[in-house]
Amino acid sequence: MNYDELLEPVNKVDSMPVEEKPRQVESPYIEEEEQHTESEDEDNSGKEQVSGDYISRYLREYGIEDSSKIKYENENGETEEVDFNSLDDDEKLDILKSLADPGLSEDEKSTINYLRKNKMNFSQVIDYFANKRLEEYLQEHPEDVKQPTYQIDDYSDDELYLADLKAKYPNFTDEELLAKLDSAKTNEDLFKKEVDALREDYKNQEDEYNKQVEEKEQEDYQNLQNNLMAAASNFTEVLLDPEDPESDSLQIEDSDRNQIMQYLLQKDKDGKSQFVKDIENPQVLVQLAWLRLQGQNAIADTSKYWKETLKDTRKENAKLQKELEKYKSNKMDNTITIPKQPKSEDGNKVPSIGSAWDYSDLL
Repeated sequence: MNYDELLEPVNKVDSMPVEEKPRQVESPYIEEEEQHTESEDEDNSGKEQVSGDYISRYLREYGIEDSSKIKYENENGETEEVDFNSLDDDEKLDILKSLADPGLSEDEKSTINYLRKNKMNFSQVIDYFANKRLEEYLQEHPEDVKQPTYQIDDYSDDELYLADLKAKYPNFTDEELLAKLDSAKTNEDLFKKEVDALREDYKNQEDEYNKQVEEKEQEDYQNLQNNLMAAASNFTEVLLDPEDPESDSLQIEDSDRNQIMQYLLQKDKDGKSQFVKDIENPQVLVQLAWLRLQGQNAIADTSKYWKETLKDTRKENAKLQKELEKYKSNKMDNTITIPKQPKSEDGNKVPSIGSAWDYSDLL
């Protein structure tokens, strides 16, 4: 036995073991993965479509209804119509930026930022700067500032000093008061200082009095407004005939009450309501007096007149209706019945009154 033949030759290709490829096992998940991929593609296409819809909506918001006809300025500075989708991303972005840019100047942007920062609207800003400019003007022109007037300024220093002495010493005679005045004026500087202090004190008293008067007027006005509002709330109707408890009435709406309150209370720039201006007008005041005295009677008389007219009309209509029904129920027969003419035994017609109108023999 040749042992060499037992050895496998290492240089023979067909003798080398062939590496088998692993068998591909069909996975039940492959179809699912493919379906999942297809669904993702559909979703992506849907997203692209939705994204396109957003762009179209955005363009429509700025007046571009047809995205295929956008006026675009090319590199040569010429304006031409192009399709938005045919542009590259940079060009599309430029168009979107230009639409969103309101074209404000730097000053306008600063103004808007100022309004936002200070949480103010344009009217408030105008009022603020107007008041500020007014204050600056009054500081530069103090002569234009309206100074408060005081009754105490109508008194001279001597009169003021004597009036104060008389208030403090009501039992002093005029000679005694004049003596104290002469004594005080021996030191002019001290007298002037004392009179100035008295004048300032009386001005403060006058300010306090005016303040109390203003507060009292505001309180009275508020009470008047409350009473008028209560009265307006109870004013719901106007009877057409106050003497008739079953009379119809004019209903007063909320809009009517609001107009009444505005007429009575709403003031103009001069601090007067329309009611106050009307009572200051003699002609209008006479009209108001007539309406107050005769207006209700005029409404009642007018209402009674039309009620009587309507009553008579209804009575006449009822009478006519009754006659019409009577006519229908007892309708007369308009046909005329002519009795048949009798005949004799020989067949000849028996003369009668009706035969006088029989012209058949003449036909």
